[in-house]
Amino acid sequence: TSTQEGVNASSTARSSAAASAFRRLRSLSLCSCSSIRDRHISVLTNYLASLTALRLSSCTQLSDQVLARLVTAMPRLTSADLSFLPISDSGTIHALRYLPRLTCLNLEGCPNCTEEGVSLLTRMLPALKFANFCGCNIEVERGDLTRV
Repeated sequence: TSTQEGVNASSTARSSAAASAFRRLRSLSLCSCSSIRDRHISVLTNYLASLTALRLSSCTQLSDQVLARLVTAMPRLTSADLSFLPISDSGTIHALRYLPRLTCLNLEGCPNCTEEGVSLLTRMLPALKFANFCGCNIEVERGDLTRV
């Protein structure tokens, strides 16, 4: 049992070191990681509060609900690439509006993001300077989208 305790202590130390490293991360890119699933992101959510840039483009196995929880856990986020993901107005779009520091947002190829959700974001995110809504379900000529 002494050997097993040593192995457990070693494993715990490695896990603690990994968690510490994740807490120091400022930017995370997992673009096109087709094998990443909700359970992987759920584990990471607890360690990414300091993240300022997130790129999850084309991680098609992730759900809207998990993505919404993830962005809510990152209050310092200034840049988010969520292109080609199954996000919606009621999930991730709703969560994004609570990120006042967000300056750059890519939602290209997200057809479940509607005019209503995108309009809400442009009103609720005063720092937003760049946004890509190509492929979203919106009319580009809308007056409230011209600010971005």
